[in-house]
Amino acid sequence: RNYATKCAYWHFTRAANGSVSGQWSHDGCVKNVTHSSSNTTVCFCYHLTHFAILLSPGVESMSRNDDKALFVIEVVGVAISLVALAATVFTYALLRPLWSLRSYVHVNLCVSLFISQLLLLSTEGVKGKVLCAAVAVILQYVILVAFMWRPDGRIVCFAVLDE
Repeated sequence: RNYATKCAYWHFTRAANGSVSGQWSHDGCVKNVTHSSSNTTVCFCYHLTHFAILLSPGVESMSRNDDKALFVIEVVGVAISLVALAATVFTYALLRPLWSLRSYVHVNLCVSLFISQLLLLSTEGVKGKVLCAAVAVILQYVILVAFMWRPDGRIVCFAVLDE
């Protein structure tokens, strides 16, 4: 894959309130085309500071067919995951008399994963900063819940084995 390379350095700026921030700058740094190749980039900079070679994808972009194929793969994969999670919750619901604390943990984990997958599937057409931020916050929370059910499940299993 071809990448466009640029020689740059981190330019620090100090605000009036004393805070320091910065950004990449190309002033005083040039790419030496003579010594550079497809595997090597040589930069000449006329000052001492924090240097980097910035990479950005070249002009190549994904074709419409590739983009459509990836979208179909995503939708099919998420749909399979949703069906499996719903089947798991449904199975636990049918076996309600046999429930234990461990079953409760597994059902809550499956529900949180189901909600996260459903949100992932529904984010394709989200427009607007506020709606996008709201979906991101909810998705972050649901994924955090899913991650927190895993240690809880281990603690419950350990407590049951310890008895």
